[in-house]
Amino acid sequence: MIRIFLLAGQSNMVGAGITAQIPTAQRTPPGNVRLFEDGEWRDLLWRDRFGPEVGLSQPLSSAFPDDQIVLYKIARSGANLYYDWNPDGVSTGPEDEHRGPLYPEVTDALGTLKVQLSSSGEFIEFSGLMWMQGERDSVFEFMAESYERNLTDFVNAVRKDIGNDNLPFIIGQIAPRVYRLEEGQFQHAFRHIVQDTQHAVAKSNSLVELVETMDLPQSDNLHFDTGGQLELGRRFAEAFLKARITE
Repeated sequence: MIRIFLLAGQSNMVGAGITAQIPTAQRTPPGNVRLFEDGEWRDLLWRDRFGPEVGLSQPLSSAFPDDQIVLYKIARSGANLYYDWNPDGVSTGPEDEHRGPLYPEVTDALGTLKVQLSSSGEFIEFSGLMWMQGERDSVFEFMAESYERNLTDFVNAVRKDIGNDNLPFIIGQIAPRVYRLEEGQFQHAFRHIVQDTQHAVAKSNSLVELVETMDLPQSDNLHFDTGGQLELGRRFAEAFLKARITE
C-alpha cells in the first residue's frame, strides 16, 4: 500500500528548524518514506531548513513498516485561511470575493501525484492531513472571527474532494507570542480566538485531533526552532495514530 499524507499550512509547516542541528540519530530518513514538495520528489533533508516532516517520518515508518509513505507538503509563509486557503470560492471580506489561490493546488497536485504513483500497481490511500496554520488569521479580528467556519469548511472540502469522508485531520495549535507593535497595537492580538476555535473544531468534528504546541521552543516570536519542529512532527504522528484507532 502507498499512504499519502498531506502536510499543509503556513510558515511553521514550511519550517524554520535548522537542518545542520538535527541529531545524528534522526538524520537518516526511513527507507519507506518519500517527500513530494514544490512539484518534485525531494530528499527529506533537501533544504537548510525543515518543518515537521522530519519528526513525523520515523513514527509513521514504524507504524506502517510494510507500506510506502508519501509526505506531500504544500505550505506558504504568511498564508491565511480566510482567503489563501479558502476552498469555497467566496469569502465575506472586502476585495476577497474570489477563490483562494492555494486550495486548487492541493487537489490538482494530489490528482497528479496519484497518477504518478498508480503505475506501481499498489493500492493508494490518502491517509491523513496535518494542518499547521492560523497565525496569519490571528492578526486580524475579522479573519479570527471567521476561522471556525472557514476551518470546518476546509476540513469538509478536503475530505469531499479527495473522496475520503473519514480522513483524519490533525490540527497543529498556533502559538505565536503576542507583542506590542506601537501604542494600542499588538501583533497576533487575536491569537486566543483562533486557538479556541482550533480546540472547538477538534472537539466537535469526527476524526479531527489537536496537537498542543504552547510548550514547544521557538526561535523567535512565531516559529518553532529545531527541537520544536522535531517534536511537532512526533506529536502530529501521535495524534494521527490516535485518530486512526478511534476511526
